[in-house]
Amino acid sequence: MDWNLSKIFRYLLTHCPFREIFHVYCPGCGGTRAVFALIRLRLLTSFRMNPLPLLTILWLLIFICTGRLAPKLRRKTRMWSLFVLGTGFVLYSVIRNILLLRWGIDLVGDFSR
Repeated sequence: MDWNLSKIFRYLLTHCPFREIFHVYCPGCGGTRAVFALIRLRLLTSFRMNPLPLLTILWLLIFICTGRLAPKLRRKTRMWSLFVLGTGFVLYSVIRNILLLRWGIDLVGDFSR
């Protein structure tokens, strides 16, 4: 089989090494599909694939609105809101892998093929 650079690049873009080795989702799995679903305004599909793009957009909107409306509030809540966003993302990553390994519920659909 002839492996040129474009085939290797295409393989790396479509296959997650973490998923291939450990047979669980990495925190970024489904991110690209989530962005494409957001572009098509399919919010629930986007959140199911990976909540990070949707939550980041919501966080940015809140951050911009609070910064314009109340600059002092923005300083106080910046780190707290980043902590909540990061914690939520990690919890979602753990929960979707527990659903996959324990009950066979595959939210992204990569292991059901």
